[in-house]
Amino acid sequence: MPDPRRPKDFRGVVHLHGDVTADHTGAAHDEFVLSSAEFGHAYLSDGRATRYLQLLVQRFIIVFVGYSADDPTV
Repeated sequence: MPDPRRPKDFRGVVHLHGDVTADHTGAAHDEFVLSSAEFGHAYLSDGRATRYLQLLVQRFIIVFVGYSADDPTV
């Protein structure tokens, strides 16, 4: 994930659960969340997504697309 503390790495849009290739045939990168188990690991057991969201919220105004700030993990 781009580090929001490093302006040259961070360009303003974060695909927290991954993004697809331009032709929509697969994952654009290795960190693509595909299952509820991977989702649980990222937010609950490992917590990397939770920590990343906290870092973003401390520095920026966040717009959630695809889920809301009321979702339990957010």
